Amino acid sequence: MLRGGSQPVRNLNLLPGVTLSQRRETMRLVQDLNAASLPPGDEELSARIRSYELAFRMQTEAPRTFDLSGETRQTLDRYGLGAEPTDDYGRRCLLARRLVENGVRFITVISGGGSANTQ
Repeated sequence: MLRGGSQPVRNLNLLPGVTLSQRRETMRLVQDLNAASLPPGDEELSARIRSYELAFRMQTEAPRTFDLSGETRQTLDRYGLGAEPTDDYGRRCLLARRLVENGVRFITVISGGGSANTQ
């Protein structure tokens, strides 16, 4: 569930002082350690390792997807960003479009009420 506002996902950015290159190197080290200690035929552990690798790829791609600064003023206006009462719902719709463009297969856009509106 995405939150409203300019930071829809908490804790998505790298920690201060950590570069993407350093993060990738750490991930490579973890992959090497996993491969070295993986018992042959352990499909459950293999699946878990693949899910962590997928999560890492998602974490490195997501900031680009959620960064709306590259959108044209015309696009932002068409989605109603920067104007009330359309800003919140328009932002969610624009993010949904960007998620679809990046391969997300199921998205539901909801605005108003519930915990999704917490900043």
